[in-house]
Amino acid sequence: MDPLLLARLQFATTTSVHFLFVVVTLGLVTLLVGLQTAWVVTGNPAYERLTRFWGLLYVINYGQFQFGVNYPPMNGRVCGSLSSLAARLGRVRAVDCAPARDAT
Repeated sequence: MDPLLLARLQFATTTSVHFLFVVVTLGLVTLLVGLQTAWVVTGNPAYERLTRFWGLLYVINYGQFQFGVNYPPMNGRVCGSLSSLAARLGRVRAVDCAPARDAT
């Protein structure tokens, strides 16, 4: 395949996923504010269950988005603290977190 086409496909995928994560995160925050408020005002345990369920999905979505933004191959030269922790836990290869060497 043509390298230019591959680069464009990679960019399109990256921007689409980024857009999706941002929209879902903002939408879940709005939903959680309403559910949490309803739970505090009414004391209804159904709102508590809904808050906990959607809150867990929010945390998972936010964590995946932050990990994707801070993943070392994406940011080039700097290894973020979350990525270092993931490398220590064996989630990514340790060589990915090594600082890039100059070609000189």
